[in-house]
Amino acid sequence: MSVWANKLLDNEEIKTKFISEAQIQSSIWKSKNDFYFWDAINNKKYLKFGSDIVNQILKWKINLSFRVYELLLNSKLSFFVFCFLLKSGAKKKFINIDFLLEHFSRTSLRVAIENLAKKELIFIDNFGNVKINKTFLNLKKERYLKLNHPFHWKKVFIFSLRSLENLLLIEWKSKSIKGKKFSISKNSTIVLQNNFFKRMSKTSIYKMLKQYAEFLDVDYKKLFNTKAKVKKLKDNKHIRKLTSKYFMKVRTLQVNIVASYIF
Repeated sequence: MSVWANKLLDNEEIKTKFISEAQIQSSIWKSKNDFYFWDAINNKKYLKFGSDIVNQILKWKINLSFRVYELLLNSKLSFFVFCFLLKSGAKKKFINIDFLLEHFSRTSLRVAIENLAKKELIFIDNFGNVKINKTFLNLKKERYLKLNHPFHWKKVFIFSLRSLENLLLIEWKSKSIKGKKFSISKNSTIVLQNNFFKRMSKTSIYKMLKQYAEFLDVDYKKLFNTKAKVKKLKDNKHIRKLTSKYFMKVRTLQVNIVASYIF
């Protein structure tokens, strides 16, 4: 066998070894993530669904316009009811909503339907049947929130809707980080300062990211690196051009989340 062939064989063996190790790590992580998710689901006090329905929701593929997302941002109850209506034919015709009583109490359902009607997301006929307002469907030049993977829906259940958009954005940004699966990339990172996140206070951002690290079953410091940085500011208004300093913390994402955790 030629030297070139031996090198090729060695490379293939190394490649197979790395693929095998990555698959093992993926399997271990998935088991831990499933345990974390179902533990969180079972401990929920509100919006408790049966395991069959949860598994059904995890398979949903829904694209929500950001206009709809903004209207539902403060009510996860209304969000879920609207998604059930989307998946039940209410886009094309008026439907009876009694089937939703299998998943929501009568009081909760009434509150959600009234909220959706108030925001003009649905129409209600004289018989109490509902239909989704087509004005909010297939909007041109509109950004969409794509929920098309179990990993996305798990976050819908566990995190606030306000956090959801930010977490999906983090995952999308992480794609540009180069490196092996489940490893830190020191050469390629993404800066995530507090002004990167929308509609969240500094405390809420930190709590969200800490919980997100737990959700991924990864140490917070491995996922995010935070360093103090000194920045100089020159005062050009004065003749002496005094220079002042201030300290700031820079947070960077170090792991390609999509490559490592979304399968």
